[in-house]
Amino acid sequence: MRGAVEGRSSLWAKRISGYWPINREERGRALWLTWQTAWLFAAQLIASLFNYLSNAAAGRFLGPVDYGAFAALSAILLILVSLSGAVQTLTAQGVARLAASGRRGEAAALLRHLLVRWALRWGGVAALLGLLLSPWLASRLHTSADAAATMSLALLPLAMLPVVQGALRGGQRFTAMGATNLLTGASRFVLTVLLIYAGLGLVGAVAALPLSFLAATLFGLWLLRQALRGEAGDATLPAPWGSELARAGLGLLAFAFLVNADVILVKNRFPGAEAGLYSAMAVLGKAVLYFPAAVTGVLLPLVVTRTVRGQRSLPLLLVSLGAVLALCASLALPLSLFPRALLRLLFGAIYVEHASLLGWYAVAMTLYAVANVWLIYSIGKGHTGFAFGLLVIALAEAVALLTLSLRLQEVVMVILTGGIAAVMWACAEGLMTLRNHREEQAP
Repeated sequence: MRGAVEGRSSLWAKRISGYWPINREERGRALWLTWQTAWLFAAQLIASLFNYLSNAAAGRFLGPVDYGAFAALSAILLILVSLSGAVQTLTAQGVARLAASGRRGEAAALLRHLLVRWALRWGGVAALLGLLLSPWLASRLHTSADAAATMSLALLPLAMLPVVQGALRGGQRFTAMGATNLLTGASRFVLTVLLIYAGLGLVGAVAALPLSFLAATLFGLWLLRQALRGEAGDATLPAPWGSELARAGLGLLAFAFLVNADVILVKNRFPGAEAGLYSAMAVLGKAVLYFPAAVTGVLLPLVVTRTVRGQRSLPLLLVSLGAVLALCASLALPLSLFPRALLRLLFGAIYVEHASLLGWYAVAMTLYAVANVWLIYSIGKGHTGFAFGLLVIALAEAVALLTLSLRLQEVVMVILTGGIAAVMWACAEGLMTLRNHREEQAP
């Protein structure tokens, strides 16, 4: 009897240790990571609040027509942010791998290489191309060329910021990364209000984006000043970096399209005022998606580190999924129960016309948040199948949005269907991965 009890106790201790270490030194490390994660979550939450206050200020000061244009330009920028997100993810992955292997000199050289030869070069090319295409983009979105050109200027600091944040993320400096997020959100809000009050209107609201990215980039470079002075090492990109960037970028671009394409389509195909009303509803609904961003920010470097060391990373995935579901539900519930009151509070009474769609939109964003956890986990493990699955779903969504004569309610249903498909694909991949793992462990 005593042996059976001791056996069960040993089994539970072994299971618990997969989520929370028993060893004192490892437990201290886990507590340190928990504190940093909590700070990153708090900083991300405050930054998100500032971002929504920026949108609310733009909505109140610009009116539905100009706000629709502002939201569409922001949505295009968010899709481009996904490519920068791939750079951040792979920078974090590379720094985490080199740090786990004790090759910090090579990590410093990699960081300098990415900043000078990648970010400045390709960020400058992208900004120039955006300036050249801004008249065409303005005509498609029925807005001013000056606003489109201003949005293009954001592409240069947007190319540098992910390298900076990726280095902080890969080095598990989550406190510093949270500070850069906080500065981005706070400076964007202050600049949005000041530039609109200065009489710049839509152009001023859009200009707050590149300026806030620039402020966060300069601050991040200051935080990394010691790392950038590291010993010289191999200053070239790792051999698989380009292919990994392509695969990760594919998945992140597909994901960004899935959650942002509706705002761009509505601005192109619906009257300006109606597009502005829909955009306010969508921006508020996306709070559910961005609310748990700190969880996925911490997940990647931990998965990479455990993978390099040959340790299990499945417990990290399960904990992250539970945390994301809890956080999303805590926000989706009030958005579903009080949509009119929340839209009126943030944007004003004129924006409540499509409040009935907010609950369904919040559910869709919850599904996408869950799918995003698996996307980040699969990138950390070096798996690429989910990225191609998201691409197929994104193409199907694009066909539906572009070819069907949809009402706004049906647009939301298309977005919801994409979320369901993404979660189903993630579950299928997860089951296949678990089965393969069990087969490898079997004697």
